[in-house]
Amino acid sequence: MPPNDPCCAAWLNREQVLHERMDARAVAALAATLDWDHAPTDGDPLPPGWQWLFFNPVVRQSMLGQDGHPHRPGTTTTCACCGNTPMPG
Repeated sequence: MPPNDPCCAAWLNREQVLHERMDARAVAALAATLDWDHAPTDGDPLPPGWQWLFFNPVVRQSMLGQDGHPHRPGTTTTCACCGNTPMPG
């Protein structure tokens, strides 16, 4: 998506803040899956990409949009150029 694409402008400059207690077992499980000798422990930063283990919205299946993301009130159309459902302004 080009940064100046007006069709997807609703996605730009948006943020969502979620708080979650990180589960050391999930971190250890991913480290084991990746065959790491040591998993990050309390106070260690997570390696890039590991945040996807956490901070995921909990949404009923019936409330998911066609793209698999939570449906956002006020959105009913899908962007023709990229297929995303824009977030309301």
